Amino acid sequence: MKCKLKPWWQKTVEHFGQVDILVNNAGKGYDASIVDTDVNKFQELFNLDVLGPLLAMQAVIPYMQKQGGGSIINISSGTALMALPNMAAYSSLKRALVGISLTAREELKTDKINVGVVYPYITATDLKRIL
Repeated sequence: MKCKLKPWWQKTVEHFGQVDILVNNAGKGYDASIVDTDVNKFQELFNLDVLGPLLAMQAVIPYMQKQGGGSIINISSGTALMALPNMAAYSSLKRALVGISLTAREELKTDKINVGVVYPYITATDLKRIL
């Protein structure tokens, strides 16, 4: 059985006529030493922090290219710039998002698609932690 729901980006284009901006802001905390890092939890975080933003970017980039530009903002983490004990999994995935973002910035600049990265440090959030 095929899903009849339209993806969010198609609904956005139908409603507004275009996609001007994409903000990728997902994350889940995970505190564990390298030795204690659970690979299944790491995979879950990878899907959320790296694959999710990549798939969202892949969905909207063709629309932005057709319309002549747009903006993509990926929310990373200040931990991507640090080496903190028990934060290897989380910070490494946020670093991966930075790598994707900076590469996309170069690849898409001729299409007038701006790609930015935000590095928040301490935030007031209900960030759920995987324990």
